[in-house]
Amino acid sequence: SSDLIDMRGYGESEKPKGISEYRINHLVNDVKGVVDYYGADSCVLVAHDWGALVAWSFYVAFPNMVDKFIVTNGTFAATWLHMVTTNWKQFMKSFYVFMFQ
Repeated sequence: SSDLIDMRGYGESEKPKGISEYRINHLVNDVKGVVDYYGADSCVLVAHDWGALVAWSFYVAFPNMVDKFIVTNGTFAATWLHMVTTNWKQFMKSFYVFMFQ
């Protein structure tokens, strides 16, 4: 099956109340829940921009659940975190990500 699915809070997805409901661990578990929902053991994971941070976190947590991993306009989460904590210019360019947390 090939479906495009919004992360929580976007489009037609559920919109839980409270900032804590949007922490990365919840978003990663949402991705796992989608794979489980379809009864699959693994998936082709495609992500973009902010979703790439979630996808990388999912891949690190559940590497056996990812057959192929495609990221556009995103970076590895640890690299991104290093850059935003050591480079003011990158922090300012990435500030919008903190609005999602």
